[in-house]
Amino acid sequence: MFQERLDAHQSVVAAREMRASTRPAPVAGTLNQSRPDARTPNGANRFSNSKRTTAEGAGSVAGQGLAVVGVAGIRSVRQEIALKLFTQRVAPNPTKLELFLAEKAALGCVIPLERVAVNLMKGEQSSPAIAALNGLQRVPFLQLDDGLVIPESLAIIEYFEERWPEPSMIGTGAQERARVRALERSIDSDILYAVAMIVHATNSPAGYPPNRGVVSWFSEAMKRPLAVLNQTLGDGRAFVAGARPTIADCSLAAALQFARFGKLQLPDGLDHIAAWNERYRVRDEVKGILIF
Repeated sequence: MFQERLDAHQSVVAAREMRASTRPAPVAGTLNQSRPDARTPNGANRFSNSKRTTAEGAGSVAGQGLAVVGVAGIRSVRQEIALKLFTQRVAPNPTKLELFLAEKAALGCVIPLERVAVNLMKGEQSSPAIAALNGLQRVPFLQLDDGLVIPESLAIIEYFEERWPEPSMIGTGAQERARVRALERSIDSDILYAVAMIVHATNSPAGYPPNRGVVSWFSEAMKRPLAVLNQTLGDGRAFVAGARPTIADCSLAAALQFARFGKLQLPDGLDHIAAWNERYRVRDEVKGILIF
């Protein structure tokens, strides 16, 4: 079932990127620009898991400059595809990066990539082919055309933002960028990391043994960051940083999906985070990625 969801998701991502590549280039803007966001119908579950995988629009990506291949089949699709993204669907940091790419693509900025699927549950990140590229043996990482490897999700996002700055997912101007980065760093360091540690200490997809001490410590540690974020979202904003999505939304959605995947129940009283979750995960731009 898990692999079927991933296969369906890969088809959806490819189809969405093909559609986005035909849209006109966006006009530069700021975080205060309004854009429509989907609203969840009354009665929908809040943090709970729901199946949203769809193969709508899926089709061949041959000749489109896009590919998803396995580690054993690393290859180039077209000569102009010089960037290779090594990734694993659903894992939190790759999910954060995929959401970033989907949001950029939805606004007309399709970044040409060859995706190389690395099966973490089979240990492919420790294979000689991957270890030779990235000694950290984890994903995501990006290989540039000159062979340079960028191994951290946020560093990859920053690279993409520098190379393809429009539309910005970090904000424009010193104040906006600082605000977005502060929100994203707190979500990533205090919430996403805690969720990942708890999941791997209770129901680890990588097979790590249970650890009650880790669960207890991180469950307590993330309560305050969650409460602060919940209060921040209480002013009615559509997205984490304001009127349109940023990297902060990508990190939060990745954290909540991994919590659902690991059957982790978040603390009660997070109504504003739950409302954001309802709105964000049903949007066409991301619902093919948020498959749990």
